[in-house]
Amino acid sequence: MAERSGRATPGPETSTFHRDEPEALVARMTELAAARRGWVNLSPGVVDEGAVPQDDGLFALFSGRGPLVPLCTWSPGEARRHGVAPASVGLQHRAGPKAVARLAALAHPVPSGWAVL
Repeated sequence: MAERSGRATPGPETSTFHRDEPEALVARMTELAAARRGWVNLSPGVVDEGAVPQDDGLFALFSGRGPLVPLCTWSPGEARRHGVAPASVGLQHRAGPKAVARLAALAHPVPSGWAVL
């Protein structure tokens, strides 16, 4: 356990789930939401890592594009002085800043009421 601000915090947890059986993941997210602390990183399993193209090396650091394999982060709304902040979803995707347009083109637009930063 790590210590932060005088409180012990658990280290990272790793687990695997299949999209057809999300119950364990949803249960953990429910626990985090009740505690209003923590986050979940989701990344797809890559069966054949050789099939993932190589990045642009040093130039990738200065690119607006995201990682070759997408990463999604979810965090519950934290308790704040004036109420509870909304939950947060982050997406790092190869499309970079064009991810919103790409999702809309694939019939998965950002839901109304969500803020895109």
